[in-house]
Amino acid sequence: NVSMPGFWNVGTGRSIEPVSLAEIKTAENIQMKKENISVLLYKNFAVVKGQYEMLNTSTKAIRVEIGYPEHGIFYNKEVENVVFNELKELKVAINDKETTFVTKKSELSKSNLNEWYIWSVNFAPKTTTKITVYYLVDTSFAILKKGYSSISGNGFAYILESGKVLKNKIGEGTVTIKLMDDLTEENLFNITPSKLQYDETNQALVYNFKNLEPEHDDNIVIRYRKIKTGYNFESITKEALMYYQEVDKLDTLKIDKNNLKNLEKDDFKAS
Repeated sequence: NVSMPGFWNVGTGRSIEPVSLAEIKTAENIQMKKENISVLLYKNFAVVKGQYEMLNTSTKAIRVEIGYPEHGIFYNKEVENVVFNELKELKVAINDKETTFVTKKSELSKSNLNEWYIWSVNFAPKTTTKITVYYLVDTSFAILKKGYSSISGNGFAYILESGKVLKNKIGEGTVTIKLMDDLTEENLFNITPSKLQYDETNQALVYNFKNLEPEHDDNIVIRYRKIKTGYNFESITKEALMYYQEVDKLDTLKIDKNNLKNLEKDDFKAS
């Protein structure tokens, strides 16, 4: 339904999750102990790195298929629906060793765009397994629709709520979104949730949490200014490894919590 209100064609990062009802049942003893998300937000695309530490709380080894949906929709109270597009150049490592993945259908979605990136993980009993992922998303052709109005621009989102299918709450985590390409606070039109704070020194948005059971309101949505012309996402994907080396630098970024400030930019208007 192309007339459906919401934020369309958004470049979206997402928490890894089991890919079927059976896998969710299998993973009921897996807890997300830590989720650290690093993002480089450029004028027309974003580089995403996810680091997940997942604990098998049981006394038995568990093998689970997990992954990401290629396309999809999630709900956000500010924009109603967020329709997200495909990710590119996915790279996956388990305990720092690169692994392979496949694409296939999942029973969790009835959408025609029901393609998933999937890989298997062996979780040893009473042991924490680290999963690291990298990928690129195109943010350049987002459209915000409300009522009879619409406006184009750039859109980035990160879905935290998908992590709630695992056991217990997410122990702790951070989301760090560093502005690149001379983007500044002034180029950010709308941001949700308000928990996302701004570090002017590092030109970064930051969200820290502990014992989080993520819901709709924890999903991050950003609408920002489209500036750069002559842009070609395909050329960006060819430089993926270089961008992944750059996003690794956020692991050592020093954030002074005393310098964080709130940004009142949660009124998403299609005008």
